[in-house]
Amino acid sequence: METGWYESVSLSDYFGVIARRKWIVLLVTVLMTVAAVAYSKNQTPRYQATASLPSPQSGTAEAKAGSITWSQVNAPLADTNKIASIVVGATTPPPIPAVTIGKKTIQPAKPQFLQVKDSGLTADELIQSSTVLPAATGDSIEFTVNAKDPLLAKQLASAWAQDYGAYLLYQQEVDHANNWTSIQQTLHPVDAQGNLLNDPNTGQPIVPDPGLAKLLEPKLLALATGLAVPPGRVQFQPAESANQTQPQTSRNTILGLVLGLILGVILAFIQDLLDKRIRTADEVGRRLRVPLLASIPSPPRSLRDHPLVLLAPRGGAQGPSAEAYRIAKLNLGTVMRANRAKAVMFVAAADSEGTSRTVANMAVALARSGSHVVLVDANMRRPAIERFFGLDDRTGLSDILSGHGDLADALTIVDAGGEQPDDAAGNGRAATGGLLEVLPAGPPPADAADLLESRTMSELLGELRGRADIVLIDAPPMLPVTDAMMLGSKVDGVIVVARARLASRPHMVALARALDACAAPTLGFLFTGVSVSEENEYGGYVGVGGAGLSQTRMPNRERELL
Repeated sequence: METGWYESVSLSDYFGVIARRKWIVLLVTVLMTVAAVAYSKNQTPRYQATASLPSPQSGTAEAKAGSITWSQVNAPLADTNKIASIVVGATTPPPIPAVTIGKKTIQPAKPQFLQVKDSGLTADELIQSSTVLPAATGDSIEFTVNAKDPLLAKQLASAWAQDYGAYLLYQQEVDHANNWTSIQQTLHPVDAQGNLLNDPNTGQPIVPDPGLAKLLEPKLLALATGLAVPPGRVQFQPAESANQTQPQTSRNTILGLVLGLILGVILAFIQDLLDKRIRTADEVGRRLRVPLLASIPSPPRSLRDHPLVLLAPRGGAQGPSAEAYRIAKLNLGTVMRANRAKAVMFVAAADSEGTSRTVANMAVALARSGSHVVLVDANMRRPAIERFFGLDDRTGLSDILSGHGDLADALTIVDAGGEQPDDAAGNGRAATGGLLEVLPAGPPPADAADLLESRTMSELLGELRGRADIVLIDAPPMLPVTDAMMLGSKVDGVIVVARARLASRPHMVALARALDACAAPTLGFLFTGVSVSEENEYGGYVGVGGAGLSQTRMPNRERELL
């Protein structure tokens, strides 16, 4: 891949890509936004509610000192199928084991469980639509439930917090009852039917060891007393409100807009990367490493049949294209004087880039400014200059180089336009004293490249240099054929013509290599086929007002050349 400073890009190039592909960016953005809105409208509404259960150890030294908090330990235990089953009413904790003191049996009361039996959810479905996590601040557990109805979401979240707290109390009461039974069995063992066991030696009920009885009797009494007291109420924070989690139309719309914009920009850059056409003069300059002489806009539709815009009727000579050629003429004169060049070859990378039209208009512009110009059509394969000036079937370059004609017969003076004084009538000179002579291509030869490489061609160009102030040569494209390379050793400079949206990046890379190998220096390039708005950006005629000209504006590079 070609590298170098001319391959670098600036921020304006990126914005240029977006501007060129704005319809892709806009279309993708609109489609993504519409899709986001449609997706939101089709979503089933869901609501989220959160209840919390604080740690019973809150505020104690134990709760503060440990590295692992109560909520971190209990949150995974609360997020289980057992607790979820209680919440949806699928299961109910069994009664706490009863205890008997003397002849009195005590049935401990269960804590109050809050069950939502009409939720329509199973325990697994509740777990999948909920989260149970330690709170970000404080030692508490947050129960967040997502449901289709806001009231149901609040009921389920509050029930979960209540039921896990109640389950902790319930499990504590069960442990107390089991401990009482274990101590009672130690002090007064009974059989499976609940009858006291007898001492096999005495046949009397077993009497507990006095020391052990003294130790365990207070614990037994304390447990029985605790079991006789109803459990306390669970202290929790119920869900007070439910927020809608879907559809979030505003959020989805903004997200679709942003994602659409990003995707649109990405697609725009991908398309621009795949599109090998060159659209800006800056890119041509970077790749060829030569200055821009002028950006020349396409003529309006009314002048498409007039290739010589400086000679076109209906104000064509005052249009944007004509003004751009005048700018190009001034800049060409500057670089030719700087390089002491008299014979300049105009060349393009490939066909159809408008080389013949461009060099013909440049010749007219230079002649109208007072120069003696000879325009040579060296594109003997596909000649066009003779058609522009109406010189069909004339002796031309191919006749001279093949020895079947001479220069005097082949050169034709043409009218370069402008009012002519009496002493100049009929000689082709404009009022400023300029003169335009055209040497057409002549009949297509079989060996065009050999003729252009011949000594006769060198002698002919030498004679033309002595005859005129400026010699402009319309050459075949440089890449398909070798004609231009043959001429490169015989001219003083090369001007490249590149057409917007027709010239390609691979062609520019190959053309840059060819120009580096060419004997003549490359003086600059002309960028043709731009729109009027692009011409305003790169420099040229801004507008036409009535019969006069309005202000012109040129880029910094052209301003330096002038």
